[in-house]
Amino acid sequence: MFDKKEKTLKTNKQKQIISWNFLKRYLANSSIHGVKYLIDDNRHWSERVFWVIACSLSWWGCGILISGTIKDFITNKVDLTKETNFLKWEIEFPSIHLCFYFSGRAKDYAANITGIDRRKASTMIRLTKWATMGYESSIAANISSEQFEILGEYIKPQCTDVLGKCIWNDEELDCCEMFTPIETNIGQCLSFNSVHTNYSQNQHSSKFFMNHHKQMAKVTLYLKKTAFWNTSRDFFNVLLTSTIEYPARSIGKERYLSAQWIKPKPTIWDFHLMPTHNDNGILSMPYNERHCRFHSEINNFRLLKSYSYHGCLVESQMRRSQSLCGCVSHLYPSSKQYRTCNYTELKCVLNNRKEIVDKNDDDCLPECEEIKFTLFENLSNDGFDLPNWAVTKLIFNMLPSPSIRYNRYRVRSLLDVIISTGSTLGLFSGASVLSLIELFYWFFLRHDDIK
Repeated sequence: MFDKKEKTLKTNKQKQIISWNFLKRYLANSSIHGVKYLIDDNRHWSERVFWVIACSLSWWGCGILISGTIKDFITNKVDLTKETNFLKWEIEFPSIHLCFYFSGRAKDYAANITGIDRRKASTMIRLTKWATMGYESSIAANISSEQFEILGEYIKPQCTDVLGKCIWNDEELDCCEMFTPIETNIGQCLSFNSVHTNYSQNQHSSKFFMNHHKQMAKVTLYLKKTAFWNTSRDFFNVLLTSTIEYPARSIGKERYLSAQWIKPKPTIWDFHLMPTHNDNGILSMPYNERHCRFHSEINNFRLLKSYSYHGCLVESQMRRSQSLCGCVSHLYPSSKQYRTCNYTELKCVLNNRKEIVDKNDDDCLPECEEIKFTLFENLSNDGFDLPNWAVTKLIFNMLPSPSIRYNRYRVRSLLDVIISTGSTLGLFSGASVLSLIELFYWFFLRHDDIK
């Protein structure tokens, strides 16, 4: 029994010696710098200790740099900088949204379903007040979901209600082809040049841009005098967005333009746009790594035709309202997937307003093609020359030649990491792809008799 155990120990020791000799032979012939001095029996022990320290420090530094490169690749994949050195530029004219939350027709209908005197318009307008989600405790009427939906239809403007003449640069166009209705949580809107309407299918949609050759882009609107304006307010909201942005309350107030229709101010809005360019490397990255979405990445959204950060927020609010109360307020866009609340159910929406409106949604990422706006309001003492049929005139003038744009780019691709890692290995140890072939060669192909 002891002989068998002794024989096993002897065999294991012999295998260890053979393995060491294989490794020793490889190190003696390897192209990796410094390792041959570690196993050279002809060198003094102090010299071999020196090379152990030198190689260890070199490998430690190599490991630090490589781990830093990999960590940077994982955590810092995308960066955003400003560019000023581009000459051939082209930028789309932004979307213009004329938004209304009440109208003369809506006032008549609200008086009918609530029993309130038509002259008390301020009370009926509270049915469209965002702060209370359309719920007004002083109104005792039992308003059904269908009636709220009809109220929204009466608020919805037609282009013939509002627009009398539309001019792009010096060319007069059909207003009803330029502006189409869209439902939002800031009211019922007429929108121009937005992908969220059917306008993108219009034959004129490719005309509204500016480039380094065509440095003029201006929209002039004449608004008509009609009964549509007979509400208790003397202004309405005008909102500027990029063509892919969905008009919503979450957009900054600096892009809301208050347009007067009673005693209008002679105002021209000049604006400058700063676009965002995305390098090709960004397109191949998943959205959770680049931290933005392209307009084509709509995923499971039901409301949006094209992805928009603000549209995503609106739909997320509608989902939470549906989950908490079983319905959504009539102040949100109507949708077959979300049931409109009746007047009793609105109280639930109001009680849960903070949870519905203020809660962030991690799935809602900014647009990769985001555009920054700079607006200038110019007042003129000369006034407007208005035809008798017009109530006011709105001018939107895009300033030429964007001298700066944002550039989103991939900091490091996988190829960059491979090149950086290979360069570091070569600098600190002299290793290369051939070093791997050497390893295979000396351990598996070379058949010397090693004992």
